Amino acid sequence: MTNLKISTISGTIDNIYVNFIKRAKNDNELEYVKKQYILTNPFVSLNDKKFYLGYINKLNRKKILASIFLKKIKKRKEKREKTLSIFVNIIKYNILVNKNPCNDTDLYTLDEYNKNNKNIYVIDIKNTKWWFTIETMCKLICSNLSYFDTETYSVMCKEPINPFINKAFNKGQLINIYEQLEKYKKIPKIFMLYRIANFDINYFLKIFNNEIINYSYKFNLCKLDNETILLFLENLFNDNNVYHTNIFKLNLENSTVKTDTITLIKHCMLTYKKIKERILIRRFINKYNFIIKKAKRDRINTVIVLDDETEINLSDPETEENDTDEDYVEEENEIDEDYVEEENLVEEQVVDIELDNFILSDLEIPQSQESRFTDYIYETTEGALSYIQAYIRGYVERKKINELKSDMIMKIKNGLIGYLERKKIKKMVNEDNKMVMELEKMELE
Repeated sequence: MTNLKISTISGTIDNIYVNFIKRAKNDNELEYVKKQYILTNPFVSLNDKKFYLGYINKLNRKKILASIFLKKIKKRKEKREKTLSIFVNIIKYNILVNKNPCNDTDLYTLDEYNKNNKNIYVIDIKNTKWWFTIETMCKLICSNLSYFDTETYSVMCKEPINPFINKAFNKGQLINIYEQLEKYKKIPKIFMLYRIANFDINYFLKIFNNEIINYSYKFNLCKLDNETILLFLENLFNDNNVYHTNIFKLNLENSTVKTDTITLIKHCMLTYKKIKERILIRRFINKYNFIIKKAKRDRINTVIVLDDETEINLSDPETEENDTDEDYVEEENEIDEDYVEEENLVEEQVVDIELDNFILSDLEIPQSQESRFTDYIYETTEGALSYIQAYIRGYVERKKINELKSDMIMKIKNGLIGYLERKKIKKMVNEDNKMVMELEKMELE
């Protein structure tokens, strides 16, 4: 069948199958027409099927050639538009270079504009031209690449922003700024690392995270208010299990105290220095020993009531009256300074004690029922602490197991999805092979 037209009373029209092929809007519809109306249709002869399949292939080739031709025209158009836009931008840039900046004074230093000074210029083709001093530009870039978040008190990083329009500098402007700073040999280290990361903020965070943290603790810590610095100090003490201090007694209005506090936080928070934090904290506490909390000792009731209702007081009133806060402070200092020696002495004393000769005070009275009861309380508290520690360890282990379970579930899920996709593709290939086999059988018949 070579005629694609059918003669009717009103004239010639397209063949019905050709009409179906032309009406197909996409590849799926064309595949449906090909399968339902041509290949599996018993009323269409083998020669007609070959003819319609050849017509479909010819039509597809025409579509492909047309799409290639349109893509070439589109690329040529885009290339011309890009060339024209580059030419226009070069003209605009040359005009803006010769113009004076729109800001008369510097943003931070408030210096007057002087063309003969070492200035950093930022040109925006869509807007205008600005100027900054070297100091202002360095502060502007570094304060964005590494800064303390006032809400979470953690070190953050963001793209450098143009303060005049509150938009991030684009890559071309950053390259221009870097070249100007390199000309004057005033490139900050953190900006140099940002240039190594190709001005990509995500890649910069990934490979230079430690440098970002160190920069904030080196240069931005002193800019924080006193309450925030005390909060950092409290977190540092809590991380090292130092709970016997009251840091809010420190007067950070005193420049010496503030400098020592900032120095302690700075040395303990730097990531590349492997130092013993507890030694520095101990030295700091020994220097400012007034922040040590006063010892609060519970007085044990040493009054014993006998059967004839007579009371015997085993405590020494003189020692109770002479216990002052200064003694507690001295006691704490001795614990901090001679911690290891004290442990050895306690072990030697425990070895020398015998149960039969154990005494409660200098009166050499045998251990009473009340003192035994207090010893039992201390033992139970130690047992409760060990129980809490065991519960925390169990919680951590369960958390690890749950994470492993979630990872295994994700792996199984991804494996099932891949299996279903492979099965689907295999099914489609088998259907195509069946169709080819049917066509070959029909040709043989």
